[in-house]
Amino acid sequence: MHNYVLIFTFIIAFFGGSHQSIGQGATNELVIKNFVGAINNPGKTSKKLGNFVEKISLSNVSGRATIDTIIYQNEQEYIAQLSFSGINPSRIFLKFVFGRKNQLKEVILTDPTFLYPEKERAPISDTMLARINELLYRQHLNDSTNRFNGCLMVMDRDKTVFSQCYGYANFEKKLPLNDSTLFDIASCAKQFTAWAVLLLEERNKLNLSDLVTKHLLDFPYEAVTIEQLLAHTSGIPDYVGLFYKHWDKTKFATNADILAMLKADHPKLHFKPGEQYKYTNTGYALLSLVIEEISGITYSEFLQENIFDLLGMTRTRVYNTRRSQQEVLENYAYGYLTRNSLENSYFKDGQLGVLPDSVNKYQFVKYLDAITGEGNISSNLKDLAIWNNALRENILLEREDFTKLPPKHHLNSGKSIDYGFGFFLIDEERNEPIAYHTGAWPGYYSAMLRLVNQDKKVIVLSNNSYNNYLKLTGDIVSVILGEFKPEKK
Repeated sequence: MHNYVLIFTFIIAFFGGSHQSIGQGATNELVIKNFVGAINNPGKTSKKLGNFVEKISLSNVSGRATIDTIIYQNEQEYIAQLSFSGINPSRIFLKFVFGRKNQLKEVILTDPTFLYPEKERAPISDTMLARINELLYRQHLNDSTNRFNGCLMVMDRDKTVFSQCYGYANFEKKLPLNDSTLFDIASCAKQFTAWAVLLLEERNKLNLSDLVTKHLLDFPYEAVTIEQLLAHTSGIPDYVGLFYKHWDKTKFATNADILAMLKADHPKLHFKPGEQYKYTNTGYALLSLVIEEISGITYSEFLQENIFDLLGMTRTRVYNTRRSQQEVLENYAYGYLTRNSLENSYFKDGQLGVLPDSVNKYQFVKYLDAITGEGNISSNLKDLAIWNNALRENILLEREDFTKLPPKHHLNSGKSIDYGFGFFLIDEERNEPIAYHTGAWPGYYSAMLRLVNQDKKVIVLSNNSYNNYLKLTGDIVSVILGEFKPEKK
């Protein structure tokens, strides 16, 4: 459902392309490791590193930090992906800037960086497909405790050129995955919410500049607009932390409960609406309420009638595994936590994974199971191929500015941000334009990425806590751009 593992726009990293795993700059790598040590042990660190830690805001994360990956960009700059093991397991991305003598100059919270050199378009060859198989078996399928379990697809123009599933939809029954298996796609659902809003705009039911109070009368922040909810520029805090502190965990929360809590507690905004960007799930949960208020039907019904049924996405639906008991879906991928994400004490002998419901620190999967707009859509490879072709052909919208990259949102200053209508957007000069999003929810990871000029797409769906799914996505992108170099054993 939600992108809680990507609280600062995680969401998300694709590694590969022009990036390299850190193989040089050992001194700088050591500094980064010491910095993480300073996060975990603030009282036992140098004053200098302590000052760097203090300057970045880590108030939204908790637990012990570990390094997932370090991306070497150049001799002076590195991107480190950190995982936190707190109540809402989180990932953040930090940019480390070093001086010429390897002294640490700056540490900045950042977004993941996906820069691939722009190239002339070339079709995906049989050699490339063989290399995808090679990297899968060398790097992602050979670890018994941390191996990829899921499905992935590569598309060239409107054709599927690679579609494979590995592992089980149900670990206990050993039911194999296939291209019709449904996965919770987590925050990749945000693009469907954004398109629902755009459809309402084209039908003159709303304007993106509308104040939210025009459509949600009880909304307590008078200056926030619809577009600011779409753009993550509203400043509203993420509701997950609010519910962890204040909610009765024996009850299912709904989107209406989010609005009621904002009204009752009126938590302070992170910044004046439109002044900054900060990724949050709350905006899209509120947009679900806006869609329902304007359309007169549920969010689920609106998406089903206006997107899924219209496009022929026959199995995709808004689905709450614990609330939608009237509809038990066949061929559904249960999301498992595996040994790389939990202590061995949680597992019985031979057990491949455990459901998050059985682990105390993941109890939010129960009481937040009913929230829509920012997650809780289930889909599969076949339907997501249809969706990506609909985006490619701009089938649903009349606006011509959506034929390639969705347009970027802007701050009040006029400065654009690298986010637009449910997609993170990369359009750096001399690099391949990319639109992507990822999703994470205990037991599930998803990634959908479009190489716009190359007209190629990568879709990755996982139903285990495979913490290298982002690297897997990036590896595949680097293959289809001719950048892949196998890691040495």
